[in-house]
Amino acid sequence: PNFFPLQDKWVLIRSTHPISYIVGQFDAEAIAFEQNGPSGVMDYGFGNRPPKDRAWTRGLYGTNAFRDRQGRRILLGWICGFKPGRGWNGCMSLPRVLTLDKDRRLIQTPAPELQKLRGKHHMISDLKLTSEEKRFAGVRGDTLEIVAVFEAADARAFGLKVRQSEDGKDAITIRYADGTLNVAGTEVPLKLEGASKSLRLHLFLDKSVLELFINDGAASVTRVEYPGEKDLGVSAFAEGGSVTLKSFDAWEMSSIW
Repeated sequence: PNFFPLQDKWVLIRSTHPISYIVGQFDAEAIAFEQNGPSGVMDYGFGNRPPKDRAWTRGLYGTNAFRDRQGRRILLGWICGFKPGRGWNGCMSLPRVLTLDKDRRLIQTPAPELQKLRGKHHMISDLKLTSEEKRFAGVRGDTLEIVAVFEAADARAFGLKVRQSEDGKDAITIRYADGTLNVAGTEVPLKLEGASKSLRLHLFLDKSVLELFINDGAASVTRVEYPGEKDLGVSAFAEGGSVTLKSFDAWEMSSIW
């Protein structure tokens, strides 16, 4: 577990399946922690109903949080679930800045220093999709940062496909429908709020690792996936109606080394 002060509260992170957090207050004299804030899932990568075999060992786990020189609370986690026979099983997640929102929910956002890795930029705005799929010419890769903002209309479902094959049949699919965001099979309960009912997806692809931050870090999903090495396409889609891709930004990512 991790236990640390954050803003005017204390946060307890527990390595449950999936990993979870509790917000409360710590009484140093009584050495007691009382929950007086929200609790919730921190990262949905492990899924809600893992099978009994080790197929469920994927996603974010074993976190550690520290305070940096700027006073920010930074979290790193262990990403696991790689193919066996490698002699290792895991890598560190991207650094995440932890904050509490106005309702004292735990928010995770990728460290802004990661913008130093941004390379060639592709941008699309105000793209309306009606029961169709649009493949983005020139947007390809297995190391990408993507920020996509959708405004829901009457589409039954909509979302993104990444690491898509040339024939379009295979892809890692991020699909929103009926109050659930499905990220390559991992389901995240998600209610779209506000007049525009917008959905903001901030996605990092690094070969076999996917890290997704949803609606400015209100939820996250970390997955290990193995698409075909030549499956590099990116597309957006709408099913059974219309949706507007308000903005789409993609950057080719440079090596962190």
